[in-house]
Amino acid sequence: MARLTSHALLLALVASCGSCKSTPSSTSPLASADASASLPAPDPAFLLLAAGAPVGTFGPADAPTFEAGFDALRAAGFNAFMPFFLTTEAGESAGHEGWFYAGELGPRSCVTTNPYDAARGRIDIVFPAQPLVAEPPNEPLDRAAFRARLAGFVKTCLHGDRSLVKSVYAFDEPASGYVASTIDTPTKPFVLANVRAVADEARAVLPVPVVLVEAALPWALPFVGASPADVGPLTERFEKAVAETAPAADVYGFDAYPIDLVPDVTVVAEYAQRAAQIAVGKKPIAVVQGFGYADMKMPQPVGTGRRPTRDELRASAWAAIAGGARGLVYYGQSALRVGDGPLWDDLRAVVTEVARYSGVLTAPSSVDPTTGAVRVARFTVGEDVYVVVVNTSAKEASAEIAWSGSGGVRDTADGSAVALSTSLSLPPFGVRVFVGAL
Repeated sequence: MARLTSHALLLALVASCGSCKSTPSSTSPLASADASASLPAPDPAFLLLAAGAPVGTFGPADAPTFEAGFDALRAAGFNAFMPFFLTTEAGESAGHEGWFYAGELGPRSCVTTNPYDAARGRIDIVFPAQPLVAEPPNEPLDRAAFRARLAGFVKTCLHGDRSLVKSVYAFDEPASGYVASTIDTPTKPFVLANVRAVADEARAVLPVPVVLVEAALPWALPFVGASPADVGPLTERFEKAVAETAPAADVYGFDAYPIDLVPDVTVVAEYAQRAAQIAVGKKPIAVVQGFGYADMKMPQPVGTGRRPTRDELRASAWAAIAGGARGLVYYGQSALRVGDGPLWDDLRAVVTEVARYSGVLTAPSSVDPTTGAVRVARFTVGEDVYVVVVNTSAKEASAEIAWSGSGGVRDTADGSAVALSTSLSLPPFGVRVFVGAL
């Protein structure tokens, strides 16, 4: 049972059996612009970051149209972009990433075509610093050399205007890298101190927040072939690394990609909640799945490799939010092409919906401590309290929302009043956002 209380409202959610009365499909339309017109203005403090974009977003690689691409991302609800994952894990490349660096990192260069100038006023850039690290991960960072390379980037690509970069992505999944290195190179593993070193040097040159993302490795271990006997020791090494690297970040989160592996997205809420617990006083975020495993050419012990459905995308996003995430990062969509099936269209629709609610999602909040499939979070905006309820399960059983108390409540999707004496059903992967003067 999930339970959320306020001065005037008790919201109880009880999982019902599969034989209960049929419920509306979870593919109901997303919140309309008219219905959400009374929401607070969107707030860019809620991070909606595209880590990569489908091939074709920026036009030809040798003659990119960054302005049009950034406009398209912003129209989809994204307020930030990171070029680090324009090259996908499938080994393919959109061919644009070289433009984001000075010439020494590739044949293309910001000197010829500058995407940072194109991004001004359109979208925030999260700069990936990891490619500026020349040392292998099991060698100590040369701090002076790294700082010089970053300063050269600021001079060459930003023309000294540090406002063109809003944050720095320090490292990608360093704790997982450490765990892997204890297997591959046990006598000389990943140098965890490099994460703090990169963060410190980055702030010295670019005084902006540092972003750090970890994999949900303990959850994922069985899916990547780890034996039951290995899970415990590997998890212990992972936790050791997380404890050492997390303090380096200002913005912190985990990536969890359950779609097609398990029949729910509960793990997304769990790891968003964990990030919020670790990132006390910092901004917790969640990296969510914008790909199918076949797109990444990654063999999995289970699943078909299929792409996420819109219901799964939407439930993942709101599960992360209900778990405490104050920003979403979408990864894997660089494996797609513009117009390549419904995934990109579905993802844009979900991001657009979340963006409309971002003025709510940056407000003071409380997260229900439940560990079940139904997640609840509450956000206080002036006299109003917004209640987010998410069913993270794909099972046929729905969740029953039983209201009691006094005061008016309405559904923000269509503005309809909700009678406190009425039980409402939440279908599999269902999402509802209610508001009342509670």
